[in-house]
Amino acid sequence: MKENKVQFIAVTAMAVALTYVFTAFVNVRLPIAANGGLIHLGNVPLFIMAILFGKKTGAIAGGVGMGLFDVCIAQKLYEVAKEK
Repeated sequence: MKENKVQFIAVTAMAVALTYVFTAFVNVRLPIAANGGLIHLGNVPLFIMAILFGKKTGAIAGGVGMGLFDVCIAQKLYEVAKEK
């Protein structure tokens, strides 16, 4: 059965959103590194989507979802450093 493009876009967008949310908001900050580190659960929806919907959906969710998180965190770090 051939996959519908609209379904693929919807599922992939949902996977990206879940990956971003789990990475950004379900995490534990670690005080041991110089800039701090974190442990996040962003890989959980990523792997679940990759298993259920295929590696293409998983790759896009990981790349875009976690990349979006990195861009947003970099913006926050830049603003904090700029204030000092």
